[in-house]
Amino acid sequence: MRLVFVLGLFACGARPADPSGIDWRTVSIEWSYGPCPADGRSCHQLVRVDRAGNVLTEESPALVKKSVLDASEKARLEVVLASPGFRSGMKDGFPCKESQDARIVIAFDGLAREVLTCVRGEGTNAPKTLVELLQKFRFVSPQP
Repeated sequence: MRLVFVLGLFACGARPADPSGIDWRTVSIEWSYGPCPADGRSCHQLVRVDRAGNVLTEESPALVKKSVLDASEKARLEVVLASPGFRSGMKDGFPCKESQDARIVIAFDGLAREVLTCVRGEGTNAPKTLVELLQKFRFVSPQP
C-alpha cells in the first residue's frame, strides 16, 4: 500500500522530502560600501547560491563568475540554513546594529537582513558563519 502511495505522489508531481529537512531555493549575500573608489575597485558584490550548490558571483562593474560548492561546503551551508538561530534571525531579525558606511545583507526565503555588525563582531553567530563560508566567492576580479 505504501508503494502505491509513493508512486501516486510522484505521478502527481509532488517532490520527495528534502533530506536536509528544510525547503529553500536561493540564499544570497550582498556586500556594498560607498562612495565607490575612483581607482576601479568594486564597491558592490553579490553571491547567490541555489539548492544544487551553484554559485553566481556578480561584482560591479558588470563582472560575473559561476562556481560550484564542493560537497563539504554544501553540507556546511545546509547546516547553517537549517539552524534555528539562522531561521529565527531571518524571520525576526538578528541582534545587529545597522552600519552607516557599509552593508552586508543576507537574503533568504523572501527576507533580507543587514548583518555587517554581527559579522564583524565577537563570537560566532549564524550570519558570520554563512559569510565566512561564502566569502571566497565574493570577488570576480583579483584582489590586492
